[in-house]
Amino acid sequence: MIRRNPTLINMNDGDVQDIRDIVSKDKVDPSGTQSLAMKMKRMADNPNITAEDLQMLESMKKWKDKEEHEKNASKTAETLGSASGMRFSS
Repeated sequence: MIRRNPTLINMNDGDVQDIRDIVSKDKVDPSGTQSLAMKMKRMADNPNITAEDLQMLESMKKWKDKEEHEKNASKTAETLGSASGMRFSS
């Protein structure tokens, strides 16, 4: 296997700080995916459905709907951006 030197990317202090902010934001888990995963694991371990499990299922549905909405919104934004090049005939 042929090895080569790694590609170096020039970065200033602002770029480094931006990356540190992104990493720390991911560690905080603002979307709640880790807590949702823990609840799902508890539900899988316990076969009896409780009121908390029903609430968790509702939060999963809301989370999925939110993801689908964001996905559709980004597709709509891309479509609107390409629509600006439309030609009008007289």
